[in-house]
Amino acid sequence: MEMNLYQIDCAALTDRDTMHDILARELCLPLYYGRNLDALYDCLTEFPSCNIRLLHLEALSALGAYGNALLATLRDAAEANPLLNLIEGEDADCFEDTAKPPDDPEVLPDELEEGIDEPEDEPLFFEDHN
Repeated sequence: MEMNLYQIDCAALTDRDTMHDILARELCLPLYYGRNLDALYDCLTEFPSCNIRLLHLEALSALGAYGNALLATLRDAAEANPLLNLIEGEDADCFEDTAKPPDDPEVLPDELEEGIDEPEDEPLFFEDHN
């Protein structure tokens, strides 16, 4: 089963409205999301299997007590939903297992190279027969 991966840069959460905008967008929250911490908790406790990685946690201090309440809400939701994995900090390596192929298509990990057939002298374009 593939696990959804979300990453939230807490430095971008500069005020309550912006925070709720970013959380709704980045976490793909439903349209009925109520843009408050109770609604966030309700949505997260119904989430399917996923990782949520929080970057720059120290930046939540810009939100004051609301930043602390946000973090407590996220932690409480992760505790209530066993499918939700909350990763706090930049050094958390939750994304290692989901490595995408490298930018250079000639350099593929061995497991990706297996099963890739080289094309047999096929044209690189479609011929126009008009």
